[in-house]
Amino acid sequence: MHEFNRATGLKLSNGYIMLLPSPQTTEKNSVYTHKQIIAEDFRRTIDELTQNYSKEKVFDFSMCYFVPKAQEIHADRMLKEISSEVELRELYAERLEQSAVQESKRIAEFEGGHRREYRKLEQKMNVEIEKRKSVENNAKQLQNELNKQKIETEEYAKRLIKVKDRPARSSGVCDWVTKHFSSRVTIHKRAEKAMKEIQNDEIDISLICDALEFLASEHWDVLNGVISSEECNIRCLRNYNRPFEAVPNSDSSMRMYPNDYTVSYKTNGNESNEQLNMHLKLGTDPMRLIRIYFFYDRVNKKIVVGSMPKHLRIVSG
Repeated sequence: MHEFNRATGLKLSNGYIMLLPSPQTTEKNSVYTHKQIIAEDFRRTIDELTQNYSKEKVFDFSMCYFVPKAQEIHADRMLKEISSEVELRELYAERLEQSAVQESKRIAEFEGGHRREYRKLEQKMNVEIEKRKSVENNAKQLQNELNKQKIETEEYAKRLIKVKDRPARSSGVCDWVTKHFSSRVTIHKRAEKAMKEIQNDEIDISLICDALEFLASEHWDVLNGVISSEECNIRCLRNYNRPFEAVPNSDSSMRMYPNDYTVSYKTNGNESNEQLNMHLKLGTDPMRLIRIYFFYDRVNKKIVVGSMPKHLRIVSG
């Protein structure tokens, strides 16, 4: 600022504004101090000054040139002043080099601009691709959920048919199991005989039907790796409003009372004696206890119920 003031003879400070009039007029420079600039009416004053400046003034632009034209005039003047052929060749070589540099710069700027636009488009396209993937994933999850709900609804409808078809008497329980679950559960003739002999008021028919359905559905699925134990518990609460658990019989009880825990079973034409090594425990009332003793035929993938609903003898302690 000091050098500028010394060269121009002005007295400007930081924050000042100076308006320079056209040299074709007799008007003087206008200087505005910082205090004037921050005044409320300064913008209005400047707007009025610039809008009305050219009114009733005559300007001669005959000697005004744009930069390219001015450079051309300057070059022509230089050519007139050059006397030697060597200087002329050097001048043309310099001008060609300058032109080449300018052209290379223009091309680089052009290509750079296109690369920037390409990167912007590429980034925008990647964003859109991610959005599309997100939408597709959400749609897939929704479709999977709908399919799952559809399957659950169909299974629930099928289950309702089985529930409505449940027998009212204990003697019809085994026939009901054979009708709806024969592909997964076999009722041994010993268990059939016991169910036909027991009185209706001695057992909870609804509970024993729930238990047999559990063996044919959730427990069979767990044995064959269709569902996990956690999913089994969830389905039990949803379908039966209670948990079921299949537990092994004690080895000491099976050794002490082999006739109680052994049934004759024919599979693939061969008859053998099989141990009822598992049971479902239902109820705690000694007068209404329900026990379902069974084993799993891994060859035919069937749960074989060998004894129910009475409690078999056990070794206590």
